Amino acid sequence: MLSDLFKHLKNTQIFVKYKEKISEYNADSLGLFLTFGVIISAAALILELVLLRTRDFWAVVALLIYFVIGRLLYQKHIHDKVDHSKALLYLAQIPVIAATIIMGTMVNPDTKAFTFLIVLLAFPLFLLDRPRNLIIYIVSVTACFIAMDCRFKSGILLRHDILHCLITFLFSLCAILFVMEDRIENVEKSLTFLKDSEHDPLTGIYNRRGGEEKIK
Repeated sequence: MLSDLFKHLKNTQIFVKYKEKISEYNADSLGLFLTFGVIISAAALILELVLLRTRDFWAVVALLIYFVIGRLLYQKHIHDKVDHSKALLYLAQIPVIAATIIMGTMVNPDTKAFTFLIVLLAFPLFLLDRPRNLIIYIVSVTACFIAMDCRFKSGILLRHDILHCLITFLFSLCAILFVMEDRIENVEKSLTFLKDSEHDPLTGIYNRRGGEEKIK
């Protein structure tokens, strides 16, 4: 398993060879990300209204509005346009990450930043991109959080945040690399299955199904 993982990490041509399929995967992930965002934000809003009643209420409302608008735009304009799905998925995540960093440091300097740790662990798992780009992504996010944390917190709380942030960073890095290996294998298998279903096994030319798809 480790040998397959390192093979995929080194062979970045896979992301060129399967570019179209990977774009489709990221488009589906974008829709899933926005859907989960709506559900989780709505649940968080209910929790805030019923139990917590903290000063984060308006932040949760803003987050819910963001995800709802994003989901509507995705369904209307982006669902069938997958060429820039990877960039759109990054762009959809960045405002939420920025909000969790600000809320966990500047707005709430006297509490632990648990929400950001969850985001750091979960958000990169939606992306299928070159390992180098994903590593740069989570390193940049982690660095921004630590810089903001050092600016607004101090003492035991600061050390706690940085320690847990670094641990979460390592878990996130390991998770995306191992999940990526499995996802690339699935892409390869699905394309192999598609090719076999559209070609005659004896001659290698398109069969009726493949021919009809090409004609369309």
